[in-house]
Amino acid sequence: MVLNANSKGGESRMKKLFTLILATVFAVSFSGYAFAQGTPAAPAKPATPAAPEKKAETKAEKAEKAKAMKAEKAEKAAAAKKATAEKAAAAKAEKAEKAAAAKKATAEKAAAAKAAKAEKAAAAKKATDEKAAATKVSKAAKAEKAEKATAKKAEEKAEKKMEKKEEKKP
Repeated sequence: MVLNANSKGGESRMKKLFTLILATVFAVSFSGYAFAQGTPAAPAKPATPAAPEKKAETKAEKAEKAKAMKAEKAEKAAAAKKATAEKAAAAKAEKAEKAAAAKKATAEKAAAAKAAKAEKAAAAKKATDEKAAATKVSKAAKAEKAEKATAKKAEEKAEKKMEKKEEKKP
């Protein structure tokens, strides 16, 4: 149900709702405070015993430890430098390998495109040659047809002349 202040009795409903919310907040905060009061405190931790006394180190021992730590640091730095150099060399080799593979792929694509172009040109030439041959055959057939028609006309003409000559003979 949506509360609307403009509806009949809406203002009193809003006041009641506000009062209810306020009472709920007060009750929750009071119960939280009361619960916290009833919780027992955590027991204190026992004190740690004092550390046994160490014998004092001599200057020579301190210098020796410092020298050993310095040598260890130098070894670690050298190992890290070597590892970094190896990683760089591996990365460089991998990059060169990728470049070679890309170059090879590009060359293969170019060769394939060239072959496809040559094949297409050959197919076009073949089609053109076939068309030309078909045209020659067609022209020859037309010429032969025209020749036959001309021969037939000449033959018919000759027959008509013969018929006329025969008609003239009594």
